[in-house]
Amino acid sequence: MSTHKAQNKLSERKYLELQAYDAKAALTHTLEKLRADALRGVDPRAWAGAHPWVMVASATAAGFMGGYLFTPSKENQALAKLAKIEKALRGGEHSPSPADGKTAKKPKGWGGFFAGQALRLLKPIVLSSLSAAVTAKATDASGEADSTETVTPGEGI
Repeated sequence: MSTHKAQNKLSERKYLELQAYDAKAALTHTLEKLRADALRGVDPRAWAGAHPWVMVASATAAGFMGGYLFTPSKENQALAKLAKIEKALRGGEHSPSPADGKTAKKPKGWGGFFAGQALRLLKPIVLSSLSAAVTAKATDASGEADSTETVTPGEGI
């Protein structure tokens, strides 16, 4: 007997339950495959194996950019030395603060600005990845905890 004829003999409720089960199974399979592909896509070892020279160039560029962003300029180094000398000459006295009691923020420069923006951009990505990993691990450990009653494909035919 074909599945079309068998589905005609099912009640509407059973047919819809069967379709819901099939849709859930297809969605679960698609999400698992998407997760596996995403994890494979961000693995640097796979990229290095497939494109070693691109990865070497990227690492070199990242190293130079990190050095540029996080190494203080000669001007900032000189200002820091002058501040230490000034503090030593005053005998440990604090420099006067504004009248409202708050200390003024020092400008961070371009490196600090870009580093702050990069951290603001990466924070939700990292938190989302961690929560997805924890949720996936909890789901795998507890199994498919589903409170609704489902019909298996062979039942009721």
